[in-house]
Amino acid sequence: MTPIDLFTSFATLLGACVGSFLNVCIYRIPTEGMTIARPRGSFCPKCRAPIRWHDNIPILAWLALGGKCRACRAPISWRYPVIELLTAALFLVIWLRFGPSDATELPSLAMWGTVAFWWATFAAMLVIAMIDIDHRIIPDEISVTGGAAILLVVPLLHGVPPDRSGLETIQRVLEPLDRAIAPGSGSWIQGGLALCFGAAAMAAMRRFSRDWQGNRRTWWGTRWAGAVGAVAGIGVGGLLCHTLWLHGPSAAALVPSLLGSAIGAGTIYAIGVAGKLAFRKEAMGFGDVKLMGLLGAFLGLQYVLLAIFVASFLGSVIGVGLRLITRSSYIPFGPFLCAGASILVLASDQVDAAIRWYLSLFR
Repeated sequence: MTPIDLFTSFATLLGACVGSFLNVCIYRIPTEGMTIARPRGSFCPKCRAPIRWHDNIPILAWLALGGKCRACRAPISWRYPVIELLTAALFLVIWLRFGPSDATELPSLAMWGTVAFWWATFAAMLVIAMIDIDHRIIPDEISVTGGAAILLVVPLLHGVPPDRSGLETIQRVLEPLDRAIAPGSGSWIQGGLALCFGAAAMAAMRRFSRDWQGNRRTWWGTRWAGAVGAVAGIGVGGLLCHTLWLHGPSAAALVPSLLGSAIGAGTIYAIGVAGKLAFRKEAMGFGDVKLMGLLGAFLGLQYVLLAIFVASFLGSVIGVGLRLITRSSYIPFGPFLCAGASILVLASDQVDAAIRWYLSLFR
């Protein structure tokens, strides 16, 4: 067995174990009075009996118990092993997609960083999708925190976001500002512009921490999000005002991420406003707006718009079928957004080839 085979097996087993943890997140995050850490240990939601360690082994434990609790014999949902299997499959596909292409090549530290980033990102999208299906909410703890975290780490990763368009346009727009504010002079102007950028980002993040009707959520959801927006805004604003930074390597990732996050969230927000005016009822939850900000942060400008298109297509096809089966007028859009983003990340090469082919038809 080669080292690559060992790494592949490790990725699959790790995915199954992470899937078990994701089941805990899906159950506890939207449940009032619970956190991921408290109460400690896993327990049966019916009889509250603690679950032994050997009954927590992913997939195998559910099969060994016959899908029932050892203590009270209450049925254990089939969704638990399905989430574990799905996470294991996602981790394997991500490893095959972003890991070494040659069986004799050992993964570098940078490659491990990229793979770990996509593992964490896809795990977060899976939790968001399942919580949205169950409770019709998208938790700020994942969407707001995840979006801010992605903007901090993308300059350190290779190939994230997969689409890095838009940087040259920003450079051309800001060139007059760079000539007007030469390095080493006019620093107070740069500082003032950075503070203005930070204030705008803080206001946007605080607005993102409110629900669709504008009601304040939690202390965490407003103050912490506002602080993150202020710090990120001042830092990024200062860098953008000094446009020489835009020609550096980190800008090639960070600027498309910022554009993708802003355009993605803004597009969903505009769709929601238009739908509310047209149908006289809420057409899009504000959680979807924040989710699109998270997805845009790792998709980039071009891919985030494609993700919305793919999600709309999937929603129109699958959503109609679900509506006929469930007789429900509400179909959560978050899972379709996550599915569209996942397809574009895992099949970015095929998507690029399809776009080039489509554009060639007009030449």
